[in-house]
Amino acid sequence: TFWQLALASASNSGLDLTTLYEEPADFPPTSWLNFQVWRSLDQIWVGVDGDLVASVKDNRFGQGQVIIWVETGDLPLPLIKPVKINRWWCAHLSSEIETFSPFPSLVGRWVSKLDSWLLQAEKKEMSAVAILGATELPSWWVTDVKWHEEPMGLIFGWLNEKHYNLLRLQPEGNVPMLFSKAFLEIVAVRDNQEQVLDRFGLILKKDGSYRLALQLTENFVTGFINGMAVANARVVPVGKVGLWAKKSLALKQFWLYIGKETLIPLHPESGDFLQPAGEHLFLAHEVVSLTLPSGLPPNVPLSAKLSKEPVSLYVERRGNRLNFRLERHDQLLGTIQTKMPKQLPLIIRLERRDKLILVWLERQLVWTVRSD
Repeated sequence: TFWQLALASASNSGLDLTTLYEEPADFPPTSWLNFQVWRSLDQIWVGVDGDLVASVKDNRFGQGQVIIWVETGDLPLPLIKPVKINRWWCAHLSSEIETFSPFPSLVGRWVSKLDSWLLQAEKKEMSAVAILGATELPSWWVTDVKWHEEPMGLIFGWLNEKHYNLLRLQPEGNVPMLFSKAFLEIVAVRDNQEQVLDRFGLILKKDGSYRLALQLTENFVTGFINGMAVANARVVPVGKVGLWAKKSLALKQFWLYIGKETLIPLHPESGDFLQPAGEHLFLAHEVVSLTLPSGLPPNVPLSAKLSKEPVSLYVERRGNRLNFRLERHDQLLGTIQTKMPKQLPLIIRLERRDKLILVWLERQLVWTVRSD
């Protein structure tokens, strides 16, 4: 049995299928499965029971109607439950798109620039607010923004102007050369009073490009910047999502989608300089790596260990997933799973940047652990 992404085209004999992606599938033959499909421009993602199983780029997607495909001849015959279509928001901005506002501004106004939308406050005493809409849980709210050393961030759990939450970049002062210091904060706003639930100091590049992301679950949120999960808080995020700016916010693109797994890389290819804030601009840093071979058998752990920090990484293949485990002094720091990469061999890196432990698959950041 296989998961497949295929294109169907009409021919004299019926329909011809062209397979674009295929991998083995392991599930009980009589079980119910929940299939999901997401699309944005030329990218399509396919999920099963909330887990992402395939992703392919092709400009022939997204044309026509949504249908159910069933091939006869299989025993027993497949059973189909009703199809539910959910909304999924996504926008990619380019100079060719004549869209002056990506979604409504509640306070302030949108200004269309050549390569971004600019959300601006119109009065000094009133921050700019733009609301996209309500989201189901779990979900991801992701944006690409420019850092202009002004307070800005993502809104989540918006009920009204007196009850909402923020993932906020708060400037904290300049450092030498072309950099500035800021805190990434999770803030609860209740009756115009702010409560900072978590914060983490960062060094950013002035006018740099950054990807801010929120993972929203029933009673817990995690804040990311360029793939680094550096802020989290126990809070109920039920409500709408949007954007907030004290003065202005430059937005390049955004995504809101339902599910547990990320559909897009949280570490963008064009992301700018980012590191934890410390007493010095250049911090303690160490990297070790290991190679994930093409013939890696299941249940055989590989490991790498930092020399200056007693942290070890263990990697193990289990089916079509990779299991990662971090330990310090034989004490468990955490575990995660990722989908097995399609192309092997590849390099896995274990990195320490001051108070952060980072795990990379090639150039993609897959795990961040705060060691403070």
